[in-house]
Amino acid sequence: MTDVSEAWDFALWLLPEGEAAMSLQGEIHRLAARFDAPRFTPHVTAYGGKAVVDEALEAVVRRLVAACVPLTLPVTGLTHGDFLFQTLFLSLGATPALADWFTEITDALGNPKNYRLNPHLSLIYAPLTDADKQALSFEKQGWYEAEVPASLVFDRLALVTPGPRGWHPFDHWRQVLEVPLG
Repeated sequence: MTDVSEAWDFALWLLPEGEAAMSLQGEIHRLAARFDAPRFTPHVTAYGGKAVVDEALEAVVRRLVAACVPLTLPVTGLTHGDFLFQTLFLSLGATPALADWFTEITDALGNPKNYRLNPHLSLIYAPLTDADKQALSFEKQGWYEAEVPASLVFDRLALVTPGPRGWHPFDHWRQVLEVPLG
């Protein structure tokens, strides 16, 4: 674990399994190369918090993960948002199992950053104009319809910390822990 003696931002990422992970990683890399954008692991942010990132936090995360089976989330669309972390993304349904697990997480860790569960899997982080995001979303509709399954299974959880200056720049993100669900 990271040796940090003060509260630090962190995120808990759900990671997709197997072939879906490889396919999504390929699409993220293609978009990153095309737009000179960062490469990142395909993930759904299940929680964003602030805590001392140490063995105690690792123990809580391991306990939460042990009680959670792999999660199947329906893919509900391909769209874009208003901020960098939602340049282009797959919308996912918040299932009762995910909502219950999120409640367990916030019960265990609190919610100091007032994180709201909004399941989505980003495909690119780039400062595109609204028109460019709309065009890219339209362009990628064929890929979405042909390649993206109706649901994605998430079978692992990662504990991720940003760099010393926060979540920007992206190349300082550090995956501190990865554990299988269940």
